[in-house]
Amino acid sequence: MVETDNETMNPKSERVRLYFAETAKKMILQDGVESVSVRKVAALAGYSFASLYNHFKSLDELLWYTRDIMILDILKYIQSENVDKVRNILGVKKVFRSFVGYFIENPHVYRFFYFHHLNKEDKPNQTIVNELNFEEQYAGTFEFVFNSGKYTREETNLIIKTLIFSLYGLLSLHFSDYEELTIEAAIEELDFMIEYLLREVSDNG
Repeated sequence: MVETDNETMNPKSERVRLYFAETAKKMILQDGVESVSVRKVAALAGYSFASLYNHFKSLDELLWYTRDIMILDILKYIQSENVDKVRNILGVKKVFRSFVGYFIENPHVYRFFYFHHLNKEDKPNQTIVNELNFEEQYAGTFEFVFNSGKYTREETNLIIKTLIFSLYGLLSLHFSDYEELTIEAAIEELDFMIEYLLREVSDNG
């Protein structure tokens, strides 16, 4: 395969990379990541597959780039749901329900994110997601939990991780049709976990 060359550093080339990624994203949204191949993406984008290899060293590098774009889509979706800065337990529920809503509307994205293996050696060192510093954003979003004085910083971070992992676990059970877990039941379980883990926090904030 042709290694990514210096051309990819200029703005015009970056636009082409983005166009390839947007094309791959459309394919994933419609038919799942299994439908994506170098030749198909290149053809739909109106380029030769050799041109795609001038911008990405492999299909997985393209998919890593596409994944970043989809993460930005999720953030935009949550913002469109009018989820403001979280100030109380109700706000936490709204944020997590927005995540659930996005993946229910886009099940192929969830399967791509969490069931499709990508070669980590093809993951770019500098990505859009890295620049956003998600860990810092999560900490800021749930600052009210720490500020309540009921939990230490370490406990607050553990609660956040527990809720995020619970969200992914429930969605995985739903999409795998495990015991016919409906999305309504999954949300009910998630609400219960939020209320239990944050039971010391006043919901009047």
